[in-house]
Amino acid sequence: MAFPVPRMPLQATERRLNQRFPIGIPLQYKLFRYGRVVNSGKGQTLNLSSGGALIKSEVALPKGLEVELSIAWPARLDGVVGLSLVAVGKIVRIAGSRTAVAFSRHYFRTRNLQKVSTIPESFPTGVARGARRGRIHP
Repeated sequence: MAFPVPRMPLQATERRLNQRFPIGIPLQYKLFRYGRVVNSGKGQTLNLSSGGALIKSEVALPKGLEVELSIAWPARLDGVVGLSLVAVGKIVRIAGSRTAVAFSRHYFRTRNLQKVSTIPESFPTGVARGARRGRIHP
């Protein structure tokens, strides 16, 4: 005896390997052709994953060029030091001012370091200056 097999509706499958997160973060970009910077500008992420990003820029970016994104990461290292996510990749799709970038590598870089004095304010000026040069004046 045969049982009827229920027909399942065809569903579009997700082709992306990495989950994307909708997040709008300011960024700066540099476009490269033959290893040289040919243009730069500002924009914002629309969504982000470990494998790529969808960004919105001031002008339409050309498909196929290598791009470096410097994204102002919202979290701070130790609550103090600013971070930038630097991502390098290729522009794989464009739609007006929206650009899809597939990352080939990415890393974090510190930015906006706050000056931290290692010499207490109570030290006499001459001692502090000498201590910085490795000398201490009596």
